[in-house]
Amino acid sequence: MLDVLWFLFTIFLFANGGTVCYEPFGCFSDEAPFDHYLMTNPKHPSQVKTSFTVHTPQRRRTFADFSDRTVAQTAKILEGRNLKIILHGLLESSDKAWVRTMTKGLLNKEDTDVIVMDYGEGATGLMATGNARLVGAQLAYLLKNLFKLRRRNGKRAHIIGFSLGAHAAGYAGKWLKQDGYKIGRITGLDPGDLPYGLRVYENAPPLVRLDKGDADFVDVIHTDISGLGIDATIGHLDFYPNGGVKQPGCDVASTIKALGRIKSREQFFHTIGCNHFRAIQYFTESLSNSSCKFTAYPCESMQALEMSACNSKCEGGACPVMGYDSINLPNATLFTGRHLYLQTHRSAPFCKKSIQPKQKTQSNVFVSLFDAIKSYFF
Repeated sequence: MLDVLWFLFTIFLFANGGTVCYEPFGCFSDEAPFDHYLMTNPKHPSQVKTSFTVHTPQRRRTFADFSDRTVAQTAKILEGRNLKIILHGLLESSDKAWVRTMTKGLLNKEDTDVIVMDYGEGATGLMATGNARLVGAQLAYLLKNLFKLRRRNGKRAHIIGFSLGAHAAGYAGKWLKQDGYKIGRITGLDPGDLPYGLRVYENAPPLVRLDKGDADFVDVIHTDISGLGIDATIGHLDFYPNGGVKQPGCDVASTIKALGRIKSREQFFHTIGCNHFRAIQYFTESLSNSSCKFTAYPCESMQALEMSACNSKCEGGACPVMGYDSINLPNATLFTGRHLYLQTHRSAPFCKKSIQPKQKTQSNVFVSLFDAIKSYFF
């Protein structure tokens, strides 16, 4: 509790007040709707130190600034293919194993280039929520100029953001709209929030968080709605595997067992934040598992799905599919604003081909207490 109080105190102590401008990226204010006590203005770009790495099927190159020369060099590397952008989450950087795995999966899946953003210096401090706004503006500036040089309109661009990175993706989409561009797709992988009374994004207006207006198509995977994610339906399609809570394989017994095998800081956070990180694993699996689709159903609740009360058919004839192929749904607007439920296995491969009734388990107060503590502090 003392750590939480110190966190809140330092937010007030170090937050930038009023308006700050960082050319050429734009200006930022802490006035409404960005007036939440945990939503600060971003640090100076020299402190956030955002960089990006361009991956093509043949090469990779990292850039540490957004100068005209850097943009021109990036434009020369990109060869007119589709473009994917990956944004990592809170307390992370782009050197994580999941980023490398997803990048490789995207390059193998289609004829595309991949840009991986890195804002690790800005994702670990007390002003991370504010820094995400700057990262979104920097990405928008980069893409806008690439679109101009490559004569693109943004329709072939797809931003994939995890946790805090999902909201940064939304900010990028908003900045681009101001300049007359619109991203083709944004995928939000468990868009992040702080737990319990510290919620920043759950009930925030669209300007503050990822929203379906930020791209032509926005799909969202919710896996930790009672912890580090949000529950609100904010995309064109919102998926809630296993109800969006307590993902199979993330139970207390599995967590304790996995803690004994931890060999790195990354493994520790993936274990403690198991529910949150499942969104990454589900999306990454959808890139390569062609034999099974993450089919979801517009049910009133997860319990209704488990009772087979709503999985016989979908409106319009086609059911939504979570992950990479979700954009191929011809009747997506029929499901906008609805919770789309599905089941998964407890370990990879996670995709489950049929709905299975949930097994009744005896409640355990110690398990519930452990989950509550884990959700609150991690």
